[in-house]
Formats: sequence, structure tokens, C-alpha cells
Amino acid sequence: MQKGSLLFWLIMIGIVLLSVYESFFTLSTSVVFTRLFALIAFFLLCVALAIGPLVTFWPTVFGAWMEPRRAVGLSAFIFMLAYYFLVIVNRFDFDFSMVFSDIQYWIAVPAMAIFGLLAFTSTDFAVRKLGFGNWKKIQRLVYGAFILTLGHFYLSQTGVIVILANGGAFLNLAEAGLWVMACM
Repeated sequence: MQKGSLLFWLIMIGIVLLSVYESFFTLSTSVVFTRLFALIAFFLLCVALAIGPLVTFWPTVFGAWMEPRRAVGLSAFIFMLAYYFLVIVNRFDFDFSMVFSDIQYWIAVPAMAIFGLLAFTSTDFAVRKLGFGNWKKIQRLVYGAFILTLGHFYLSQTGVIVILANGGAFLNLAEAGLWVMACM
């Protein structure tokens, strides 16, 4: 078994666990998919950002994970795009003036713009055209975008520990687990 395939299986297990967890709530389909895409995007972003330190500290164990890191980051961006589309369709009904109606969206829009720039420049062609030094400076914007994403995640979450839904209180394992991942 290739070392990179372990990363694939860990990501798949994480996505399946998030999906199964979200299926326990009897919310509308649009809300479930919006939440699920947001959680998966945040999960993949955390994984992509964790790969660098893992490879730095344990290169013999996690070195093979550096190559698929770009694919993980681009996958996070695709889920972010799906999340943003669902929010604009379901929450704002294509009324773009409402996007800036709440502070959590003021935070989310620049984060998405940065992630779009990062996705656009995450090609070998961009590295050649920009030069490695300039390309690396652009790619380091991910840390600022991650902080903005943390702010959006905090402001838009349904509850760090407890979700009040379906007439009861439930332990919010998905968001609590992602907070632990984000803080590592």
C-alpha cells in the first residue's frame, strides 16, 4: 500500500463520519448540504495545513503526503465553492446585496477571494510564471485566509458543544472535533 493512500483513506473516513453525523438531524435538505459542504471544506483545509508540519517534523513517516497536499487543498476549495453557492441560493436567494448583511459574511468574502487566488495559482504553470519566491509569498496567504475562516466558522456555528435541534439538545461532535483539529 502506498503511503499517500493512507491519507486518502483518512480523508474519506473523515468525510463519511461528517456525512453520517449530519444525517442524524432532521433539518431541510438544503441546510444539511450547506452545513455538510462547509464542514467538509473546513476539514480538508485543516488536513491540508496539517500536512506541512507533519512532513517537517516526521519526514520519513509523512513525506509521501506532501505530493497530494495540493489536491487536498483544491478539494477544500471545491467544497468551499459548493458551500458558497448553496448559501447564495438558499439563504440569500441570489440577492448579493444581502451577502454583506452580517459580520460573518464580511469575513467570509475576503477569505473566499484569497482561496480563489490560491487555487488559481496552485499550478506548475503559475510557479514557473511567478517564480518560486513570489509564488510562495502568495501561497502563504493561506494562513490569513485560515484565520478569516476560523472567524466565519465561529460566528456561523450552531453551537460548539451543544446543538439545539429537533426539540432536544445534542452534543455537537462535528464542530467540536473540527475546532480541536483547527487548534492543533
